[in-house]
Amino acid sequence: MSITKFPPINHSSRAGSVAAQDKGLKNTIAQLRRVTGPAAATAHAYADALERAEAARVTANRPGATKADRDALGEANKAKNDAFQAYAKEILQEQQAKYQQLASLFEPPKRGGPRLS
Repeated sequence: MSITKFPPINHSSRAGSVAAQDKGLKNTIAQLRRVTGPAAATAHAYADALERAEAARVTANRPGATKADRDALGEANKAKNDAFQAYAKEILQEQQAKYQQLASLFEPPKRGGPRLS
């Protein structure tokens, strides 16, 4: 009796796709919650904004959603984008500071010092 190998399950249905997106969002939020150091506050704020935007999306897409629900979704998405921009800016500044610190280790000695004769 041979063992039949089944192909990997691809989420081709809409429900499967939504489930995969939801899992990815939960993983992203969990990773942002684990951030420590100088960027922790903005990472956690971004995670909060992602959660609020997802809750607003669910509310705005339910049957019987009102214009206020859709407006709240727009505001939540704007807040999410602003939080992402702040987080990305802080990460970039942190990386630039690390690069400058590394680059200073490899600077050649400065010329024009006192002459030894």
